[in-house]
Amino acid sequence: MNRRDRRAAGKQAKADLKSLALTVEPALCGAVDRSAELQPDHVLTRYMRAVVLKNLNRFDEALAENLRAIALDPANADVCNNIGVVLQVMGRVEEALSWFDRSLQIRPNFAGVFANKASALLELIRLDEAMALYDRTVALDPNHHDAVWQRASLQLLIGDFKAGWRGREMSRWGMPEVALYPKFSRPMWLGPEPIVGKTLIVCQDQGLGDVIHFARYLPVLASQGANVILLVDPPRCCQD
Repeated sequence: MNRRDRRAAGKQAKADLKSLALTVEPALCGAVDRSAELQPDHVLTRYMRAVVLKNLNRFDEALAENLRAIALDPANADVCNNIGVVLQVMGRVEEALSWFDRSLQIRPNFAGVFANKASALLELIRLDEAMALYDRTVALDPNHHDAVWQRASLQLLIGDFKAGWRGREMSRWGMPEVALYPKFSRPMWLGPEPIVGKTLIVCQDQGLGDVIHFARYLPVLASQGANVILLVDPPRCCQD
């Protein structure tokens, strides 16, 4: 399978997953609906129904279901976190922060909530506070790849390029939703090794804007004596 075929297969796989989600989520919603009818005061059922409704972008219903769950179990940190997540998606970020705080009062070392609160603070441009919470998240859970990725993006935003690029490289391999590099039989070049007389294949990372922005560094690689090949997506006008 050549590179273009691999990309086509990857796009088809994503489309298949999206189609599957559109089929599975409504069916799952029906199942939890029936469970809620049988056990209207069952907190886990309400919790799961709220999660499914959020995944279906039915945010008002998801919020209402979460509020039913928290009324049944006021000390449930997971439900508090879910309420915060839904409120943030709805654009009610300040309210979301209060629910993340409530969740952390119940479970002080809840790494996922620290990450969610950091995301909300970042949305409010409260960068220093967001960075501190991403640091706290990673300290509690070094394998929280999304937090490492988001922290790295914030580090790049504020100009801490060394830490930012390192963090992105560390976290990307644990995040299946982030596009990975094609697999080659030769090892990845990490920088210190001399490249005089060698062929260096540079792969596209992120979107077209990033490719255009960082292509200016290709002559720097070539000036070190390497034969540089850049792999990019085919032009959109040529795609089927």
